[in-house]
Amino acid sequence: GGNAIAMDRTYHWTGIAQNLNSMCTDAREGEWYEFSAWMKMTDANGNPSTNIDPNREWWRNQAPIMTITDRQYRDVSTKQHLYNAEHRNLAALARPYNNDEWGHIHGIFKMPTSPRLWFELERAPDNVKFLLDSASLTPLTCNRDGLVRNGNLETNDSLYWDIWGGGDVVLDFLPGVGPNGGNALKSSSRVHHSWTQSQVLNTDCVNAGDRIAFSAKIKTSVDCLIYSWDSNQRCNDIFFHTDKDNVREYHRVGYITADTPDEGGWHHVHGIHIHSENGEKPDLAKLYFADANPNWDVYTADVKAYVLEQNCQALVENPDMEEKDLYWTYTDRDRSKVKVITPGAGGSGHALRLYDRDHSWRGLRQVLDPRCFVPGEEFTINAKFRLTDALLAGVACAGTDCPSVVLYGRNCPNGDVREKFWNTLDMPWDSEGWNNYEATFAVSDEIAACGSVELWIHEVNPSWNIEIDDVQIYANA
Repeated sequence: GGNAIAMDRTYHWTGIAQNLNSMCTDAREGEWYEFSAWMKMTDANGNPSTNIDPNREWWRNQAPIMTITDRQYRDVSTKQHLYNAEHRNLAALARPYNNDEWGHIHGIFKMPTSPRLWFELERAPDNVKFLLDSASLTPLTCNRDGLVRNGNLETNDSLYWDIWGGGDVVLDFLPGVGPNGGNALKSSSRVHHSWTQSQVLNTDCVNAGDRIAFSAKIKTSVDCLIYSWDSNQRCNDIFFHTDKDNVREYHRVGYITADTPDEGGWHHVHGIHIHSENGEKPDLAKLYFADANPNWDVYTADVKAYVLEQNCQALVENPDMEEKDLYWTYTDRDRSKVKVITPGAGGSGHALRLYDRDHSWRGLRQVLDPRCFVPGEEFTINAKFRLTDALLAGVACAGTDCPSVVLYGRNCPNGDVREKFWNTLDMPWDSEGWNNYEATFAVSDEIAACGSVELWIHEVNPSWNIEIDDVQIYANA
């Protein structure tokens, strides 16, 4: 019942525009902003337009987008010869979109540097009229505890979400079909394995060396193979892309580790990524889900990304497996399998089982915080292990046949570093129960110089299953 702005249009490249105050944009150049507006599209007679399709690529001119145009000098030193540079598709229609109702056009972006800036809502089909209401452009702060926005789709639409890749990928908001009756997103009509739902992230508060945890629940319209690299059968992983000064990085940051999905076939996909120097305060950061067969639809829900704050007193995340396999993953995707089992050590909770291993090398790993590895600092490793055979009967080991813990250093000045620690507890192995493990070590100069440190549990007879619980590395100080 309030006021709105109406505009008659003839051509798709025309739209409603407004100049921005350059005193404000100059003061906040390079910072993140959020654009939001409500629009309704009609034909010449005021009837709802029936030719709006937000799933078509922006250059097909089938739905409104927000474009920012800035003035740039061809020669900055002389400040001569101005030209216009256009930054398109910075905001688009959220789903679901209904022709009969007002649509929410929304997006986030970094403010460009320019002596003059203006934004325009354009690119709907020719002769479509615009009604505009409740437009805003506000600063967007970075939240280390919640880099993904609307990850649970709590706004009951696809706000903040869009598509990675090209083509006319269809993005649908699906109420009530997610885990436990929650909401989900679906991408369909995918032409490439990487074209799926995605989100632009504001990561300006994340520093190089910080660890980012990524997690989501995911499934596909055809059951995928968790432990396969076959491009026709494999599952989706989480990818993280950054672009800074035209240096582009693509990181596979999350995997489906355990073959223990939730009800409804929802798999847990997750991982830990160490933020790179090139990724610090990038021009663009984006999360997406890639690798599933492009003929399959991809469903996602409960998406999270957050910084794991440094804790050098206890290095292992989810040590007791109470969050199932969160933060843990396999050492080799197609050479072993992981299952969440109950009960864990002590008769309650969860534990993880490594099974179907084709070599003693196969096992479980977790990315640790390399900043905690200071030369000379002492740590104690504790864990509980159990060994079973293919029929899940308990087996006994002795000496070096028993499980150990290995630290692997990557990105080290003189090549990779491997340090193995045997159990120092002198007690017979209980084939029917859980066995305590303990080892103490001082951080070496070699592993302290590494850019990445991982904890590995492996190198056990491949015919045995390794069952793991209560793994932690404590600082002795």
